[in-house]
Amino acid sequence: MAMRLVVNANFRPGYSVFLMLRKEARAAYARYLASKAALRRVERKLGKLDAIGAGRGLPRRDVFQYNSYVREARLLSEQLETLCEILGRYGQRLEDEMRALSSRTPILTKLSLIGASSSLVSQYEGTSPELCDLVLRDRLEDTSGGAVGGPVLACLLASRGELLEKRSLPRQAFQMHHFEHLEGMPGCLKAVAGRDL
Repeated sequence: MAMRLVVNANFRPGYSVFLMLRKEARAAYARYLASKAALRRVERKLGKLDAIGAGRGLPRRDVFQYNSYVREARLLSEQLETLCEILGRYGQRLEDEMRALSSRTPILTKLSLIGASSSLVSQYEGTSPELCDLVLRDRLEDTSGGAVGGPVLACLLASRGELLEKRSLPRQAFQMHHFEHLEGMPGCLKAVAGRDL
């Protein structure tokens, strides 16, 4: 396993500022990932109820549960948008710090600042890539937390409007009308109108 470099944050004030921002961004990104995972779980539950209804309506109990999931999905979507805005603000600050550091920071330290492996130093011998390029273009930031990308990458993407994919939810919250006798099934429900989420 490749050894990772350790940065002495006290060596230069800019390093400590960057590392502090990255730590805060990591916490915000963890909340974002948790909300995203929760939304996917709710969408799977909605999908199961969609399959049960198959356009013909649901029992009253399932209708109430469906609407509950719809409300939960809406709240989680709003939460994701808020967290994405927060990450975007971190992205702007992180990018400013990285650009300020890039011109006077050796490649060894740049790799360390983003948690990249020290074994990559030889690939950049004789060059001085921007920190933003190492994160955005080369995707070298440490992702040991299990996410697809690291917190700095997430923040930079958020600041560019590229983190949160455009969601077009196919869900509809159907207004259900009760019929005493519908196709020989007493007490069933039928969708008579709908509206997009």
